[in-house]
Amino acid sequence: MEPFSDAMNPDDNLISFPREFDDLLRELGLDESRSDDVTTSEVPKLPVSPIFFPDARLDGNSEDLILLSSDSICFHVSSTQLILSSNNGFGSHLPLTGAFATSDDGSLPMIRLSHVSTVINIVLHAAYNIACSELNSEFEDVELAIAAFDVYGLNVRKALSSDSPLYVTMLSFVPLRPIDVYALAAKYDLAELAARASGHLMAFKLSSLTDEMAEKIGASYLKKLFLFHIERIEAVSVPDPP
Repeated sequence: MEPFSDAMNPDDNLISFPREFDDLLRELGLDESRSDDVTTSEVPKLPVSPIFFPDARLDGNSEDLILLSSDSICFHVSSTQLILSSNNGFGSHLPLTGAFATSDDGSLPMIRLSHVSTVINIVLHAAYNIACSELNSEFEDVELAIAAFDVYGLNVRKALSSDSPLYVTMLSFVPLRPIDVYALAAKYDLAELAARASGHLMAFKLSSLTDEMAEKIGASYLKKLFLFHIERIEAVSVPDPP
């Protein structure tokens, strides 16, 4: 019996082996001349994450699932770790059950995700709670990944707690992107991160705030930002005692 056949598969994002994987390669323009009886071992390999690769065992468990990003990068992961870190079965994809969880030839099930690899990479680093320093991510990628936490059931406040690797990554953006970090912290009510960012906003001109940024920050944190500036101005204005 061929595992993960179309008749058995209720989830369009679950790619079966080997036939549906073959179809995926054709869809991606990687192969146009393959026969349907090709075995899994003969299927050309898609690029694999240098962090989430076969037998990486980042959580001590064997990888039993492949996540495929929208730009066709494979992430080998432990479904156990994703289930533990998520409150919605990692976007309702997990757990895999029955025929979808195993195959006769040992090949792993693959789930196609809608986000690009830069975003999935950060999401998985947060899910595994591992250091992000080697990623050299752009702020925009981190912001998109945090926005995707809700999709995959990750808790933003937990992932960005002061002792988390992702919090350290966010602090690295503060010197050059303080208002952006402050706005992101405000959006998710991350008071400690907002406070760290505000320390770099003394020279920031409030008049340069756009309506979009002000809306993102929200009334509560916008008030805190204004009060912070007023206190700074008053502190500078106080004359030295004779």
